[in-house]
Amino acid sequence: MSPPRDKRPPPKSQMQQKETDPHKLAQRQKQIDFGKNTIGYDRYIQEVPKHQRKPGIHPSTPDKHAVASKRAWDGRVQAWRRHLHKYDPQPATPQPSSQEAAKKEDPVPVVVTPPQHVPSSSMGSAKGSIFDDFEEDTKPSAEIDEDDLL
Repeated sequence: MSPPRDKRPPPKSQMQQKETDPHKLAQRQKQIDFGKNTIGYDRYIQEVPKHQRKPGIHPSTPDKHAVASKRAWDGRVQAWRRHLHKYDPQPATPQPSSQEAAKKEDPVPVVVTPPQHVPSSSMGSAKGSIFDDFEEDTKPSAEIDEDDLL
């Protein structure tokens, strides 16, 4: 008598599996759309016709249906986007780096003044309440206009 066989199909390799989570697929499509909405991508599809593209040489859009962790997916998108930047237009004049620009700017002189010492006797501890100087308190109630209360 032979042992009972398991009725489940053999597990698929990770290469054969497809991502099915709709939220994850939507997020991945959003990242792909960001990459395709660049000047570099537009220039790439103009310069390299689809039939001339070679894997490993030309950037290929990551497969959003491939099973991959978030970190692995982000790495694929980042590499794809970096590869697309090779097709970005070159600036007409070389832009100085931020360090070179900082060296060329004139330094702004900083004036430091020492703190002023206020004697404690001038603080007015015996002055009274801050509300003592208000003039409204001295007006008779008949002179107060209703508009002043708003």
